Order: sequence, then structure tokens, then C-alpha cells
Amino acid sequence: MHLNHLDLCVPDVPAAAAFFTRHFGFRELAMRGRGRLAVLEDGAGFVLVLSNLEQAGAFRYPEQFHVGFVLEDEAAVTAAYDDVRAGGAAIVHPLNRNRRGLMFYCACPGGIMVEVSARPPRDRA
Repeated sequence: MHLNHLDLCVPDVPAAAAFFTRHFGFRELAMRGRGRLAVLEDGAGFVLVLSNLEQAGAFRYPEQFHVGFVLEDEAAVTAAYDDVRAGGAAIVHPLNRNRRGLMFYCACPGGIMVEVSARPPRDRA
């Protein structure tokens, strides 16, 4: 079994879709309902759906809710950090090295927190 898709509710679907395609390599498969639903794919079979079907103005996720991306190495994490900063994304927690590796947190449009990390070499298998 593997995770097929995740549907995130966001206030501005086109802005969130642009964020995930620009910074995390997703490809937009469809934009439907006058920008109220986007279907994105990551190239490995995972589908990210972004929706605002009821045209709500704001969504409130639990404080620690986030989505996480594991990149191939620390250089890729640093490059992603530089990219999201240059793109104007809000940095929630800057680059930090801890026992889990190098990581940072940023926010996509609409406030969903995104974790980006690379595991230490000993944890890769």
C-alpha cells in the first residue's frame, strides 16, 4: 500500500499550485472549477490536490500541521531554501541542523507549513 493523494484546502488555489510547481517540482495536471481545484503530480505517482470548493476565505489547520519533503542531500535542501526565500515564501524556521538532518520550514500561500529536509547519511537505506 502507498499513499495515493493528499487534498489540502487552501484559500487561493492558483497561488498554492504555483508555489508547489515552482519550488517542489510538481506538474499541474488540471485546474478546475475556475481555480477552485488543482490536481498536481510529483513524477513518482503521488498526487497533490489543492482545493477551495466552497470558496472559503481562510482555513485553520492545527498549529503543528505540515507536509514534508525529503530531498536527496543537504545541498538540495540548501538550494531549496535559497529558492523559496528568493521566491518570497515566508520562512517559518530557517535552515537548522539537528539529529534528523538539515531542514527548514516555510509556508505556502494560505499558510500551510512545509518541512524540507535531508536525512543524515547514516539514516539512508
